[in-house]
Amino acid sequence: MEYSQLHFDGGEIVNCGSVHSYVGKARGPADVSAKGGVNMLTKSTAVAYASKGIRVNYRCKLACR
Repeated sequence: MEYSQLHFDGGEIVNCGSVHSYVGKARGPADVSAKGGVNMLTKSTAVAYASKGIRVNYRCKLACR
């Protein structure tokens, strides 16, 4: 976390990911594991900084056909 985010009240962090953070795919284990890691980092950060009024969200794009 940057110094400014920890010394002010409130704020929002938005991490971006994809549907592959929830559902694996056959030809992309490295990509899927990295996206899953960002998903869990988002959840952990949200819990850690909720008391400081900092919201942490995860935007997930879905595959559309």
